[in-house]
Amino acid sequence: MNSPKNLLARLRSNIEPLSPKLKTVANYILENSHAVQFQTITDLARNTKTSEASVVRLCRDLGYKGYSDFRMSLAVDLSQIAHKETPKSDGDLCDTSALHAIGALQDTAKLIDRKALSRVCALVHNAKIINCVGVGASNIIGRYLSFRLLRIGKQTTMYEDTHLAAMSAIRSEKDHLWFTISSSGSTKEVIHAALQAIKCGTPVISLTNITHSPLATISSEILVAARPEGPLTGGSFASKVGAMLLVDIIMNTLTDEYPEYSKSIEETAEVTVPLLI
Repeated sequence: MNSPKNLLARLRSNIEPLSPKLKTVANYILENSHAVQFQTITDLARNTKTSEASVVRLCRDLGYKGYSDFRMSLAVDLSQIAHKETPKSDGDLCDTSALHAIGALQDTAKLIDRKALSRVCALVHNAKIINCVGVGASNIIGRYLSFRLLRIGKQTTMYEDTHLAAMSAIRSEKDHLWFTISSSGSTKEVIHAALQAIKCGTPVISLTNITHSPLATISSEILVAARPEGPLTGGSFASKVGAMLLVDIIMNTLTDEYPEYSKSIEETAEVTVPLLI
C-alpha cells in the first residue's frame, strides 16, 4: 500500500494535469472525502458519472495498486487529520460508544423498507431450507440469524467456509432460500455463493450496509442497516448492531404474522431449560 501521508494534499496538488474524467473524480473525492471512505468503487463511479475504470486509473496515477489501497490510505489520512484537529475532551468513551450504537439503531429503523420486509418474511415462511453465508465480522450476524431461524423451526445452515457455501448453493432448489450477509456488499466470496444459488433459481436476500453494491444488484431482496463500515471501522459495533436489529425485526414480524412459530419458540426454549439449571 502506498503511504497514506498527505494523500489529500497530494491529490489537490496533482489535479490540474488530469484528464477531464479523472479531474471529475478527483474533485468529488476532495469535496466528499469523508463520504468516499465508505463508498465502494461502484458507488464512486456512479456518483461521479464516470466509470470504475476511471476510478482505478486515478488511483494508479497516485501510486496505488487499486481502489482498495487508495480507500485505505484515505481513511488513514482522514483519521490522522481528525486526530490533529480534534481538541482533547473529557467525554466518557462508554457514553460515546453507546450513543453511536443508539444512533445506528434509530437510523436503521428509519431506513427499513416495510414492503421489502413483508416480502422477505414471506420468502422465509415459504422456504423449505434456509442457508446463510457471511465472512469476517459478518458471520456474527449470520450466526445470530441462523440461531433465530432455528428457534422458529426453520431448517437452517450457517456457512463461514465459502467453498462449502458455493458447493451447497449450486445444489439449491427453488423452495430453498439464501441469506447473504456483507456490510460492503462487495465481498467476493459471498457474491460467488449468491450467484450459484441464483443459477438454480433460488431467492437470495442480502443484509448489508450499502444500498447500491454488486451484491444488492443480484439479490432478490435487500435490507439495509445504517452506518456503513470504512476500512478502519470494519466490524464496528455500530454497523453490526443495525444488522442485528434487522434480524430481530424479521423474526418479530414472522411471529406476529404466523402464530405457529410461537409454538416452536416455546418448544426450543423448553428443551434447553434442563441445561440451564
